[in-house]
Amino acid sequence: MDKKEFAELLSLCFNDIKVGVLPSSENSVSIGDIKRSSFAGIKQLYIAGFNDGLVPSDALNDGILSEPELKDLESNGITLSKNNDTLKLEELFRIESCLNTSCEELTILYCLSDESGEKCLPSSLLVEIKNRGCEASFSFFTFP
Repeated sequence: MDKKEFAELLSLCFNDIKVGVLPSSENSVSIGDIKRSSFAGIKQLYIAGFNDGLVPSDALNDGILSEPELKDLESNGITLSKNNDTLKLEELFRIESCLNTSCEELTILYCLSDESGEKCLPSSLLVEIKNRGCEASFSFFTFP
């Protein structure tokens, strides 16, 4: 197997399977992540888990290969996936798109503690959102 065939095989193996589901009716509830959800024509948007380390994500490249290994392969002409810088920009774009959706009500939820009682911090983006004057309600929750 030559280098090109190997790269194609690895690329096929590492690609994520993406499945989209259309809402079943006009008045329905859809639950999904920021990557796969559509925000057009919705009345209420709830964003849950808006905590530091989750939004934006600390661990974007969680694949088999590390960032330095991916860069090494890329320098040899083999591109398997996007690097962390590109993934972070894409994630920020999706978050921004989500926050700028034309819904009637936007609610952002975050945890104050996790299931083990450890303190959780809200996302650093929350301050930026509040400073922009974004019309959103902010709620927090804790685990019992």
